[in-house]
Amino acid sequence: MKLSFALYHDDELLTSMHHTPAGDGTNNLAEYYALILGMEVAKVWVPEDWCVQVHTDSELVFRQIKGEYQVLEPRLKELHKRAKKILYEQAWVLHWMSRDELNWWLDRAVP
Repeated sequence: MKLSFALYHDDELLTSMHHTPAGDGTNNLAEYYALILGMEVAKVWVPEDWCVQVHTDSELVFRQIKGEYQVLEPRLKELHKRAKKILYEQAWVLHWMSRDELNWWLDRAVP
């Protein structure tokens, strides 16, 4: 399981990370972990009055956060709850982006 995120402001890279946590997990777990980790870092870097545009290439995570899909996997339920809490407390907006487009941004950020 590998997690990646990049934080940009006006196309300028602020910070980024590739992280491989200990243990095994599904791709869906990794998607939630990356989303939460990226948002936690953004909370430190970004002024409170900014509206952050959060992008994910996981259609499942995107649709679950939007309430279009149910969260059935028990391990994902807590992560789903944490991710929604951060998004709504910060009044940030979640967008879906194709894997190719998102990887283009990540490749620019993390060698």
